[in-house]
Amino acid sequence: PTSPASTDAAPREFRTWTNDTGLFKIEAQFGGIQDGKVKLIKKDKSTTLVPLEKLSEADRELANSLDADRSPFEEVGNDPAMETDNRPSPGKPNEPTSEPEEGGNTFKPIPGTSSTPVDLTDVDWSEFETLSTELFPVSEFQVEPDTGTPAKINDTPRPYLFGGRSGIRSGKSVPLKNGENPKWVRIDPTTNQALVGMVFSRGLTTPPEVRVVRINLKDGKSTVEMFPSALVPCDYHPGTQQYLFMAQSNLHPREEPWQIFGLWKQTKAKFEPVKAWSRLNLLTNEKDDRGPQSIEFAGENHAVLSWDRGAVRVWDMAQNKALYDIKRGFNAGPAAVSSNGKYLALINDKNEAVVFDLPAGEIIGKLPFKNMETLAFHPKGQYLAAASPQRVVIYDLQAGVVHRDMFLGKSLNTNRWNRDLVWLGDGYLLSGNEHLFDIERSTVLWHYDIPSWGIDPLVGTFHEGQYWYALKSRDGTEAGLFHVEMPHKAARDIASTIDPNKLVLQPGTRLKLVVNVAGTPEQQATIRDALTREVETKGMVVDDSSVMTLTAATATGRTTSQTYQFYGRIPDQTVTATEQIASLKISDGAKTVWETQSIVGGYAPFMISLQEGQSAQDYVNSLSKPDYTFFDRVEIPGRLGVIPEAGAYGFSKLTHNGIEEAAPPQQAPQGPGTGLSF
Repeated sequence: PTSPASTDAAPREFRTWTNDTGLFKIEAQFGGIQDGKVKLIKKDKSTTLVPLEKLSEADRELANSLDADRSPFEEVGNDPAMETDNRPSPGKPNEPTSEPEEGGNTFKPIPGTSSTPVDLTDVDWSEFETLSTELFPVSEFQVEPDTGTPAKINDTPRPYLFGGRSGIRSGKSVPLKNGENPKWVRIDPTTNQALVGMVFSRGLTTPPEVRVVRINLKDGKSTVEMFPSALVPCDYHPGTQQYLFMAQSNLHPREEPWQIFGLWKQTKAKFEPVKAWSRLNLLTNEKDDRGPQSIEFAGENHAVLSWDRGAVRVWDMAQNKALYDIKRGFNAGPAAVSSNGKYLALINDKNEAVVFDLPAGEIIGKLPFKNMETLAFHPKGQYLAAASPQRVVIYDLQAGVVHRDMFLGKSLNTNRWNRDLVWLGDGYLLSGNEHLFDIERSTVLWHYDIPSWGIDPLVGTFHEGQYWYALKSRDGTEAGLFHVEMPHKAARDIASTIDPNKLVLQPGTRLKLVVNVAGTPEQQATIRDALTREVETKGMVVDDSSVMTLTAATATGRTTSQTYQFYGRIPDQTVTATEQIASLKISDGAKTVWETQSIVGGYAPFMISLQEGQSAQDYVNSLSKPDYTFFDRVEIPGRLGVIPEAGAYGFSKLTHNGIEEAAPPQQAPQGPGTGLSF
């Protein structure tokens, strides 16, 4: 049901717009109708495009009425009485500009680099729209599969050494510098080459030195090309043999910062500039913005730029145009792009996984689960994997349904700097370059250790059954590119002995429910009711005679202290803050098979503001209350595979000799369900 819309509304008035289900609402201005979509402008100036048919009947009528009455010269959202247009105007880095060459293009050198001129386009980045996903409901959806066949490489298994005493296979010796490390690996099957990006960091105030090692996989010969100073290659496109690069100034407080990104072409003899776009810092309007954390190709004509501050922007390289902007979750990993560049998936600011038609900037669907951190498209486009520290979901994009929903017994600490999620063929995922997950058997199959003298995190990529990775020698003078079959034979042999139908939890499992919560009887009853509903939603049964137990509990954790100084107004006060822990645990007798927890409090803010009669301890206590809502919002596993107490069925290490046996990590958490680190 929806409330009648007022036909007296003006386009510049903020009002509540409702979708056709009545469940999703947004407060915004009307911005017009174009191509069957209603443009809604929120108070933060971000823009949402909603298909007209998705609005309630009353709001559809209002939108049509407002659009018919609207002057074609009226720009909603730019009313001088309401706001000022403080967008930065396009500008140019303070560098000399040469005369335009034939064709009208302006060529100039990139600041901080060699004098090689490049087609540098100054762009006003303030024109793109911010897409919102608020009015789009969770729904089943489908995408078109990628019917292309990956190109194969002509290769005989071997290591490829470069640098140091081994020199370059072509005979040119380029010793590694102290602190020079491999940063990325790419396989180019179209030219039968492997590429390794080597970066030598020279401190915060000096641009890094970048070299690209190109290895011929047929004869093993290698060449090294030096990128111009201040340019850092971020991605490589095998089809066009072009690099996406980023360059930026030293961000001294007295300097006006600038960033540039663009394309660099690889030829047989050298690297050549293609085009570049300036004023990258205007995307966030932040003077201290150090640019995006990642830039990657999405097909030949688009680039996806991701900011650590939570924004993702899509750039059309052919049209020199920013298409749109999406807000990303603060703790989310990088956005995922399908192998054909057609689809974009990310975790939005509501912790929802959303899939977009990348070139069109249209939402295709929203996945029916939350609080994931890392996404990865299957190479053929059939599946999208979503992972968090304690859960992996495989969504079938062609069928529009969840293919597999897998929980882990215990959460590991999330390494936010190494949350790579890589598909290994159809049935396996590699997380963080360490943990091999078997999708069919819902288990952590193997753990790969990274040698302490190698690169941490490991730099690698997967192509046609082979995992390619770069390592340095113990003394740091040599590096090499190595590749192994993954999953390797020992892992596949173990997998063949595991019954995929043997699960710790599954629909029909009977659970005894125990509530050990320090709360009132009413709170305890509310928690029991919420957990009973959750158990039944998963197709399981509450049975007080079962040995399998679901236990809800509260406890206190560590305590810290802090002294606040009030500089004579009132006496100084020392307070203590204690963690309040709410936990859920599933046990099979004395053996814990799954657990999760929420910790609040345990800290005292650096500064506080007290009300009349309130003590500092009262204020801190208000921040350290048990989180009873945790038991209402938590999701328990409906399907849980068997995972050994050591955390995996086998352990190996990746070395210059390939895969070698290894002992379980000394700090591997004990208990079933451990082993994945997203």
